[in-house]
Amino acid sequence: MERTLKDEPIQNALTSILKPLISWAIRVGYTYPTLCNLLKEIYVEVEKSSLSENEKPNISKISLSTGLHRKDVKSLLEQNKTHYNRKKRIPLKAQLFSAWLANDFSTDIDGEPIALPKTGHLSFETLVKTLSIDVAAGTVLKQALDQEYIFEMQDGSVCLNLESLANDNTDSEQLYYFKENISDHLSAAVHNISSDQDKFLERAVFFNDISRAEISNFQSEISEL
Repeated sequence: MERTLKDEPIQNALTSILKPLISWAIRVGYTYPTLCNLLKEIYVEVEKSSLSENEKPNISKISLSTGLHRKDVKSLLEQNKTHYNRKKRIPLKAQLFSAWLANDFSTDIDGEPIALPKTGHLSFETLVKTLSIDVAAGTVLKQALDQEYIFEMQDGSVCLNLESLANDNTDSEQLYYFKENISDHLSAAVHNISSDQDKFLERAVFFNDISRAEISNFQSEISEL
């Protein structure tokens, strides 16, 4: 199909967005054929998600809108692939950090986490019960202590290790926030350029005439956070 001048800005935008993702995919060994198959699933799933609750997917319509071959669409619908709309699973560590910092009984007047007794009233056990998980508080505590994002005080109480959150380099944690942050930002950005409804707030900051010394100072301050 011959491209038009109208297509060029779209192609440029997609190229800029996809280049860093493809670069990362290559580094982690996610090859073109594998990504291509995943894209087919996502194209079909996005079209399915636009249907009303009782509307059945139309193979010809999905094929026309996505450019996929009818046999590919039919195969994916029969397999009921659901990569795109898979339910989000928030890591236990992230849930625990959020709950600890969000509850009045587990923070001080400045919002900083305080030590909690392991069990009893307003304890670590109480905190775990606020989470949407079916795991015993003792099991959660053991894992948290083993992974060192909670530490035990001399009096037997336990407290959050905030440094473990800042220095966390585990693949599962990094991939979770990588996925969630980029996905949310892209969803907001796509809404803003394709809808006349209320826009999501997006901000970018630009600086001119910054000296090398100022950049060096800024980088030092960031590294200390």
